[in-house]
Amino acid sequence: MSALVSLLFVLALGTCWWSLVRRARRHDGERTVWLSHAAAVGLLTVGAAGAALVHAAGAPVRWEVAAAGAPALAAVGCMLRGLVHYARVHSVTSDRSAWLLAVSCVLALAAVGDLLVERGVLRSPLSALELQFRLLMAGGVGVVWGLLLDAGRRAGLLRAASTHLLLVAAAGVVCAQLVAATRETDPCVRLLLALSWIALAAAVARAAHLPDRSTGLMAVSPLAATVTAVAALLVAVAVITVGGLDARGGLEWSSAWAVLAVLGLSGRVAHLVRAVSGHDRARHEARTDDLTGLPNRRAFSAALEAATAGGLPAALVLADLDGFKEVNDRFGHETGDRLLRHVSQRFRAALPPGTFTARLGGDEFAILLTGGGCRDADAVARRLVEVAGEAELDGVRTAGCSVGVAVAPTGADGAAGAPLPGPELLRRADAAMYVAKGRGGGVALHDDALDRELRERAALTDDLRAAFADASGQGAGQGHEQFVVHYQPQVSAADGRVVGVEALVRWQHPSRGLVPPFRFLDLVEQQRLMPALTARVLARAAADLARWRAAGHDLRLSFNVSSSQLAGDALLDLLDDVVATGTDPSRLVVEVTETTLVGDPDRALAVCQAIRDRGCELSIDDFGTGYSSLGYLSDFPATEVKVDRSFTARLLTSPRTAAVVAGTVGLAHHLGMRVVAEGVEDAATLAELRRLGCDLTQGYLHSRPVPAGELLRSLAASTPSAPAPIPSR
Repeated sequence: MSALVSLLFVLALGTCWWSLVRRARRHDGERTVWLSHAAAVGLLTVGAAGAALVHAAGAPVRWEVAAAGAPALAAVGCMLRGLVHYARVHSVTSDRSAWLLAVSCVLALAAVGDLLVERGVLRSPLSALELQFRLLMAGGVGVVWGLLLDAGRRAGLLRAASTHLLLVAAAGVVCAQLVAATRETDPCVRLLLALSWIALAAAVARAAHLPDRSTGLMAVSPLAATVTAVAALLVAVAVITVGGLDARGGLEWSSAWAVLAVLGLSGRVAHLVRAVSGHDRARHEARTDDLTGLPNRRAFSAALEAATAGGLPAALVLADLDGFKEVNDRFGHETGDRLLRHVSQRFRAALPPGTFTARLGGDEFAILLTGGGCRDADAVARRLVEVAGEAELDGVRTAGCSVGVAVAPTGADGAAGAPLPGPELLRRADAAMYVAKGRGGGVALHDDALDRELRERAALTDDLRAAFADASGQGAGQGHEQFVVHYQPQVSAADGRVVGVEALVRWQHPSRGLVPPFRFLDLVEQQRLMPALTARVLARAAADLARWRAAGHDLRLSFNVSSSQLAGDALLDLLDDVVATGTDPSRLVVEVTETTLVGDPDRALAVCQAIRDRGCELSIDDFGTGYSSLGYLSDFPATEVKVDRSFTARLLTSPRTAAVVAGTVGLAHHLGMRVVAEGVEDAATLAELRRLGCDLTQGYLHSRPVPAGELLRSLAASTPSAPAPIPSR
């Protein structure tokens, strides 16, 4: 090797080393990668300097090859280490056998080269040791070339010219090593080898200056590594088979490298087997419920999708244990878990073969029947209810279970119908299960009419939220009020004068028209919007009350409140706000039902007393239809009793009902309360109520609920001696 070439080689390697060290300082996450390459370049520099010194001393060529080859071989190992670590950094899973695979591939390639030389296919003037240096370096750089190609592909760097230069330079080193192994080591060959290493060093230095490109974690498929390992193993076995022992009984170099490669690759295959086994175990655990050992929601979703994909007959049964929360609250979650395991075992034992049973979470189980119809699913559902009712563990038991059944549609002859998506079948079964739970347990079969009603209620709930958002200026309506107030007069039974009105809310839906209260008030309560709705109704009604009073009509205003509003102070604050605007509190009548007092009677009675202390009146609505009517009547600070329309409607046809109404009127009067009869629709009923001493009447005989303006016109046209002529609609 000439002095000039050696000098160029050392300068190129030094520059590369400095670039790699600088890159390592900038990359904390990839520091090991770049330091490994820097170490490889440093070893190449040491090898080049050593070879130059040996050449200058006039030593034999084999010593020069050894001086340069040993560090170069170690440098290839450092490069392998850096690239393997790069694969770990940029992979979701860290394959620690990648190093073993790389070394085994190097040995397999060296074994192939040795076999070709030993069988005379290639001729080499080098000694055996010199040849092994060349073959190992050629194989090592070849593996490095493959790793560079894979790393560049996954990092998205193949478009960069520096990466292409790296690949070309690495391929040049491989070719130069092979040429040096099969030809005489004359100066031209050694010059070619040195120039190839210089090109590789320059390419590495240029790659070290590439801009940072964070690729994040990348999933690495094990297919490429597995195929490489199997291919290298087959090559090594073939070398052993073809080479074997030579005629003199000695072990050839090709067989030695091949045996080492087989050992390394066997370790790689063993690692692969462990990985596959671990993957299967993890897959099983990911699809199994830890508590019960049943398939979990993920496994159930896959089974449901497979069962419904082809439109084949399928039935789904959802079971939810009743009263299980009370078990956890009373006995603790550990006891609840043991009871769940016990119930799941009983379910599994009671179900027919071929059913797919899973625990979806909590105390909810799913049973999938493929090929079964409604009758089979109903039998399974009833069996589950029976088993759940009998399940008992150490004196702890559930209250049974609620089961919903949904069946994929089939044709008239029982053949497959139109495909029903798995999520839709699950939704239907879930809706049926909640129907069963609302009935107190048992089995409920999905019903199309009921499903349409549930969908309608869901759509109405969405519209309800949008209506409140619009009214508050947060939606597209920008403050448009959809809730309107209508008023039904309360007429004096003695002289027919309108002395009060009841405020009744209506929903002016943009597309559905006027929605009556029984269609949406329970949804308002479920969505916890009743306080906001009451505030809007009372604010509008108080303004209308002031207009009527300014027109000469001094009326009482009755409005309803829910049980949830008697549990806090929001209602009292609302009354204070209304009174602060100038409304006479004695003109306000708060209507509550007896059922509103059941949840927390002490708190409800305290709020009602606070209402009376503010000067407002209090009315018991729907009297006689609730609980403990006489008991509440004696303690309740009410000023008014409203006879429910169910009594008024039977007043003329049922003597017992007439006696109840008469007793209610007499009892209320003795307690100093007035009586209002609802649902008066004919003159005969009105006459009977007058005879019984009822104070006020309210119903369609006088008027349907009407808007405030229409009520004002009717009041203006009324006379003191007759009921107000408010038109019926």
